[in-house]
Amino acid sequence: MKTLVIIMLGLLLNACALFQEKKTSMEVSERLPAAEGQLRADGTDNDNTKIELMVKHLATPEKLEPDATTYMVWARPSAGAPAQPLGALKVDDDLNAKLETVTPLKNFELFITAEDSPLVTDPTGEALLWTNINRE
Repeated sequence: MKTLVIIMLGLLLNACALFQEKKTSMEVSERLPAAEGQLRADGTDNDNTKIELMVKHLATPEKLEPDATTYMVWARPSAGAPAQPLGALKVDDDLNAKLETVTPLKNFELFITAEDSPLVTDPTGEALLWTNINRE
């Protein structure tokens, strides 16, 4: 009976682990020492990548760069390839920001820069938070 209970408990714990959210923590630049970035990247029905990004303790962009007004999120499919804009983060009154978006990329570097406009098409600033996404 004890063995059966232990086996059942083990199966239950494994099932719970399968349903936990798979979040990835982001590396953070020394320029934003208090920031914490986490994201979840999942495949969609049509094989795109859905990204749910949350950053906490984020300084306002103008504190890092005098002309900066926004944080931009970028995806770079491979080293040397041009970065693709995924969207802008807006810092709220609690210094938190989030972005939900979808990209056709499966394997890419995701990074955040401080920029002077949400309309920029190429990153001009240094990567402040970053991670690699590998779905394959």
